[in-house]
Amino acid sequence: MMGTFSRGHSYGTTAFRITTDNPQGHCQELKVGDSLDVNIPSHQSLTMLPMRYLVQKVSLDEHVITMPITIISSEFSNKEKFYQSVEYKNLVQKIDQCINKMNINLSTNEKQIITLKAKVLTDAESHLQAVSITYSKQGHPTSHRYTENMTCSTITHELLHLTGLVDEYEDYIGLLQTGDQQFFGQKYSCRSTTLKDSIMSSPSHAFEKMTSKRFKVEIEYFLKGQSEKIHLEVKIPNLKDESFGNQKSRATTRAIENFRQIIELTEGREVAEKILIKKITIQLHPESLTRAGLFPGHLRSILHPNCKSKSETYYTCARFAYLAGDQPQCVAKPKICLSQAWIQ
Repeated sequence: MMGTFSRGHSYGTTAFRITTDNPQGHCQELKVGDSLDVNIPSHQSLTMLPMRYLVQKVSLDEHVITMPITIISSEFSNKEKFYQSVEYKNLVQKIDQCINKMNINLSTNEKQIITLKAKVLTDAESHLQAVSITYSKQGHPTSHRYTENMTCSTITHELLHLTGLVDEYEDYIGLLQTGDQQFFGQKYSCRSTTLKDSIMSSPSHAFEKMTSKRFKVEIEYFLKGQSEKIHLEVKIPNLKDESFGNQKSRATTRAIENFRQIIELTEGREVAEKILIKKITIQLHPESLTRAGLFPGHLRSILHPNCKSKSETYYTCARFAYLAGDQPQCVAKPKICLSQAWIQ
């Protein structure tokens, strides 16, 4: 029941825990050290998507969102063979590398830290009520089905669906059927779309901004007795527990490699190997200072699940995400859902 505290281990942490399965939601602020165990089914969710995750408040301005998942597959004769398979081990490793090893702050507000973690549970931990994910080699990935070639951005996007966040991109055009008639169109044409810096709108673009550091590099060098300059841009992964100095060092090494490749293409390998670099100037690219990820409307929904008083605009507009444009509810769509303001 919402608001009931219990002591105990919660996905590797010891803290007070609030369990909410109440459709009226959780509107209180957590105290530092407390956690919120969210388990709201789709028919009670204000976004119409199920919510299953854990929120931990680790400091005044930092929260950790943990997604408990198990992975199953019907493509193996039994689960033991699947758990021992290369496919299972590769998927677990990829989830860990994409989510747990990257230095990701989901919040677009630099003063607020929202860290995402994925915990793949074993059979021995099944009592923790994890979300069941089905693995298949092919097919379209969803929040409950992962495929062999999923990218890190897609994994992050699909995990965030488990917090109840809806899709915000323009729906794909595909073959639809109404009665005996078939036609091409958008299944969910009533959806409210948003900024591409939102990972629920443009996963690839937003994830790259969230997990990469971009640098501007100027290299001065001598070529055929003349002093020359070249300007390059390089991107490197933003890894956890790495200093800015190490990031600059990695970016400089990457820039030199790119520079020598350019010289080799234009002047030949011998010149590239012997060319003298005079000076390297490196600075953070201005676009690295702009943030992508989740906006205030998303974060209020995650930290206060199903709390209409805190996220009324977000929940109002989110409910159009999986409706067709000709449905009666779409006709009455509020104007604010036609702008970007509903995720703010």
